[in-house]
Amino acid sequence: RRGGESLEPDGRIGPILDTGEQLVAVRRSAVAYRAETPGSVATPPIVVDLYVTSRRLVLAGPDMIFFDLAALDEAVVSHERLLIVLRDGVGLVLEVEQPRLLRVEIATARAAQR
Repeated sequence: RRGGESLEPDGRIGPILDTGEQLVAVRRSAVAYRAETPGSVATPPIVVDLYVTSRRLVLAGPDMIFFDLAALDEAVVSHERLLIVLRDGVGLVLEVEQPRLLRVEIATARAAQR
């Protein structure tokens, strides 16, 4: 995948994409959990398929969890984890392959929204 190209959605993400929404990146078997912050309690880790679309992050595990890209305040790589801070102060930790590339893919999708 290069530049603004989109990926072909699979059967799990395809049905929930909105009109015009494109799949930007996929990470299989990512580990996700909410970090403890002053405004939130930590959650146990879950294994998910992580989808980055042109509008949101989708954690597809036992449940589907959605985060609007506009709600992301910051994304930082630390110890091979991607730490995402949401505007409401919640911290999301993603353990994925190539976290630096994922950070760039998320930043690119966010920039395209502006």
